[in-house]
Amino acid sequence: MSLDDSAPQQAGSALWPERLAVPARLWELPADDEGALWVGIDTASRLGGVALWRNGQVLAERTWRGGLNHTAQVVPALIDLLAAVGLRQNPATHLLPDHGGAALAGVVASTGPGSFTGLRVGLAFAKALAIARGARLVGVPGLDALAYQLAAVVGVRRGTEVCAVSDAGRGNLYAARYRLHRGELWRVSRYAVVSPDEFVAQLGVAAVRTLVGGELPLKTARALTTDRADHMTVVPPAAALRRPGYLVALGKERAAAAGDPAGLEPLYIRRTGPEAARLDYMPPPRRRSAAGANKRT
Repeated sequence: MSLDDSAPQQAGSALWPERLAVPARLWELPADDEGALWVGIDTASRLGGVALWRNGQVLAERTWRGGLNHTAQVVPALIDLLAAVGLRQNPATHLLPDHGGAALAGVVASTGPGSFTGLRVGLAFAKALAIARGARLVGVPGLDALAYQLAAVVGVRRGTEVCAVSDAGRGNLYAARYRLHRGELWRVSRYAVVSPDEFVAQLGVAAVRTLVGGELPLKTARALTTDRADHMTVVPPAAALRRPGYLVALGKERAAAAGDPAGLEPLYIRRTGPEAARLDYMPPPRRRSAAGANKRT
């Protein structure tokens, strides 16, 4: 598979390589967004989260590790956040406030990969919010948001890759690789389901420095740094905790491409064979030189 700069790409799809965003642009407040409220919902794994954005800042966010009981957790968590920042529920819908000038601009939901039940709960709630209030609904893969978070919090030097990880259940991991390319963050691998041993083996032969973070078992983290300490950096748990505020940041960047809320589907990744279990690398697109020859940048 190849991709050039002009090739169409569905944001948040399983196609790769895929451009995520220009990090600097995520913090520029659009003129028509002032005063509007954005909500982030992440129920992709045992780690759940909700966030409130307004005026270019995170008003509040909450992250919890509570199993897969998101049906009973996500709505109360959002209500608590609203109360914490002085916003009341809408008396008609009991979903979101319409007081204090807090118009709902959009809802950003994690599309996975993740738990089948967890993703259904989060997307159903996100669709209800968006449709009830006539707001935009943006789907963002959770690994993409985590990769942006790691790049923003820890920092990524040229030539260093980011590997974002989340719990896939049954002892497996979801993972994807990312690279900073011409000032933009790109996903350069498929979303893969791997066992911890496969994950360590595949990253162990990588020729580039790698920054790894997410829902990473302690044993796996130790194995990564045992023999490749010079090429492997495991992000501390506090910095790698998946935050819904970053989910909204990336969703706001993709809001212009948001479609019908009812059509948003979760991203399920199944391990169907050896190929699907690999973190295969596909480099970012080539840049065509003035002479017409393709060159890597």
